[in-house]
Amino acid sequence: MPENSILRNPPAPPSPTQAGIVPNCEVWVQVNKGDFCRQIGLNINMPYTNFCNMNKAVLGFDCNNCDQGLWAGFWYCMGLSGSSSTSQVITIKPTYPASPLGSKTESAVTTKPTGGSSPSVTAVTTSQASSATSQPTSKPTSLVTSPSPAASTSKTPSPASSPASSSSAAAPAPNNGGIVAPGGSSYVGCVSEINGGRTLNAWSTARADMSIDLCLSLCSKQGLPFAGVEYGSECFCGTQLAPAARVDPGAGFCDMRCGGNKAQVCGGRSLLSVFKNASMAGPAIPPKAGDGGAFAFAGCYEESSPRALPAAVTNDGGMTVDACARFCDRQGFAFAGLEYGRECWCAKAITPAARKTDDGRCDMQCAGAAGSQYCGGSGAIQIYSKAGAKKRSPGPDHVTRVGGDGRPTVVKTVRMVRRGRFGRREKYGF
Repeated sequence: MPENSILRNPPAPPSPTQAGIVPNCEVWVQVNKGDFCRQIGLNINMPYTNFCNMNKAVLGFDCNNCDQGLWAGFWYCMGLSGSSSTSQVITIKPTYPASPLGSKTESAVTTKPTGGSSPSVTAVTTSQASSATSQPTSKPTSLVTSPSPAASTSKTPSPASSPASSSSAAAPAPNNGGIVAPGGSSYVGCVSEINGGRTLNAWSTARADMSIDLCLSLCSKQGLPFAGVEYGSECFCGTQLAPAARVDPGAGFCDMRCGGNKAQVCGGRSLLSVFKNASMAGPAIPPKAGDGGAFAFAGCYEESSPRALPAAVTNDGGMTVDACARFCDRQGFAFAGLEYGRECWCAKAITPAARKTDDGRCDMQCAGAAGSQYCGGSGAIQIYSKAGAKKRSPGPDHVTRVGGDGRPTVVKTVRMVRRGRFGRREKYGF
C-alpha cells in the first residue's frame, strides 16, 4: 500500500476536503484508494483513534465505523504541527479536473528549502481515475532536479494567514506541558495504548481528583514502578510498558488537564502520560539461581530448531528462576533455561546450534515473580549453568518431556540399531 502524503503548515487548507474539518488544522494527510483508518494510523505513525478523533465531524463519532467516511484523494486533519520551523516546507498540490473514466491527470509535488541555495526538487506524478465517482490516487513516475528554487515546475501559493482558531483558550503544550516530574520520579513520555489491550496492565483506578502525584503514590503502594494517567482522571500502573506501546506518538496529543491539578496534564484520548518511580527497581535477570546459587546466568539464547535445551520441560503458572533451576537439578541436568515467562527447559549441555542473543530479548516476566524477575522471552531462552558443567555437547541421545500438571510424564527417545541402520522408537515412562 502506498505511503500517505503529509502536508504541514500550508498557507491555506488543501483541496479537496470534506465539510466539517476542524478550522485550525495545521498538519494534513491525503487518503489513498483502499486506505482504512488503522492502516493510515500505521502509515503516519499515529494511533488510528487519534486520527478518527481529529476528524469526527466527517468520519463519525464511533471510531469503529471510521472507514465508512474515508474518501480517496481527499485531505484529512492529523493534528497541530509539533514545531513552527522545519528544515523544509513540503507543499503538495494535487489537481482533480473533471475527466472521463480512465483518463489521466497530473499533479506536481514541490519541495522548497527554507534557507540557503540548495536546489528545489519537483516530483511529477500521474494519476489514474479509478471510477466515475471516486477520486484518483497518485504514484510518482519521474523526478526532476533543478539548480535553483526558481526552476520549479509548479507554483506554490502565495503566503496567507492561517485560519483563526475556533477557541481562544490556549491548548496545553506538547508532552505533558513541560511540567517537571514530581520528586523521585522521571517522565517517560506520552505513550499510546496498545490495540486490544493496555500499555500498563497490572492495576488501575479512576478518580475525579486525579493528579500525577496521586497516581504515582497509588502505583507505589501496589509495588509497581510505572504510573500512567489518562483521560484526566484515570490511573494505570505496571512493572513495564507493553512491548507494542509507542512513546511520544505525537506532539500535543497528551492534552487533557488532570482533574485534581489543572496545572498538570493527565494523558489524552487513548494516550498515557507515563512516569517512573525512580526509587523502585523493575524486573531483572537474576545472576544466580537454585539452592545456594548453584546455577549462574549463562546468557540469553535464540530458540530455534533444535532447541537449546531439549532434554526436559515443565510449564508452571508459578514459575520463577529458582524454581526452574531446582527442577532441572532434581532431574540430574546441569543446565536450566526459562522461556515465555513460565516454561522451564533442561539439558546436560547446550545444543551446539544454539546462538547467544542480546540479553534484552529475555524480557518476559516470570509468572511467579512478576515485577522482580525475567524468565526468558518470546523465542528467547534465559539459560543458567551449574558450576563445572560443559556448555556444549554433540547432541542428546534422548529427550525427556515433563508435563506441568504436577505429575510428570517422561518420554524417552533412545537410539537403536535395526538392520544396520539407526532407527528411533519412543519409550514412555521411567
